[in-house]
Amino acid sequence: MKNEDLKQTYSAGELKFRPGFNESQMLVDLLPNWQDRRVLEIGCGTGDLAAMMMMAGARSVLGIDYAEGQIEKAKEKYSIDGLQFDCIGYKTLDERFKFDTVVMQGVIEHLDDPWAELVQILKKHLVKGGHACISVPNWTNPRGLVYHACRVLYGAKMSLTDLHWILPNDFNKFVANHTRYEIITFASTDYGLATGKDMMDDFTDRLPKALGAEQNGMQPHIDKFMEFLEDFMMNWQVVYANTPQLAGASLGALIKKK
Repeated sequence: MKNEDLKQTYSAGELKFRPGFNESQMLVDLLPNWQDRRVLEIGCGTGDLAAMMMMAGARSVLGIDYAEGQIEKAKEKYSIDGLQFDCIGYKTLDERFKFDTVVMQGVIEHLDDPWAELVQILKKHLVKGGHACISVPNWTNPRGLVYHACRVLYGAKMSLTDLHWILPNDFNKFVANHTRYEIITFASTDYGLATGKDMMDDFTDRLPKALGAEQNGMQPHIDKFMEFLEDFMMNWQVVYANTPQLAGASLGALIKKK
């Protein structure tokens, strides 16, 4: 599967995404000051994060998305001076357009070659001294272990859209290989989806579909596994009462261009 194959799926609005407010707020909080920033958001969807950045003080936000249906909804929802939405892919954006901040919420895991494409995006559109605010699903938690055990060991189709699965160390490798950039900080959010009730609800829905329970009689085994996982999570939450910095289900990284 290629990124272009996802375009029609996104535009049709057929996928059920969990609410992304916490992840959006995490990205806004990565920067202490949005005042007078010119912002490019790639993969803006229906515009919620773009509007949040305007309300945080950005001078202007250009939100782009290649899914026409998403851009239409964004334009219907928001009419704010300085906020613009355009249905284009980032590769067709004029390289003369420069921004203080480039933002991508849950985008790079869907790109064909995420790190090479990230380099091109920052090279073309981020000014010297500017920042990139990026979020991806985070797998350094129990959800990640279950999710990827099923995916790798059993070939379970755990996601309809993810092309890559990114860990914090992948960001460290990126800046090590591209010394013009540096990691300022990491952050995470959505702890319930990583280790709590939201995770249990997600797997109760996801695992039977991913493992083909109706076709292969797996449901009794899944039920037993979910009982075990619930007990495991009770112990996990006791041990990790003080949540580690990277224990949430979404990972944020603030990158500065030197």
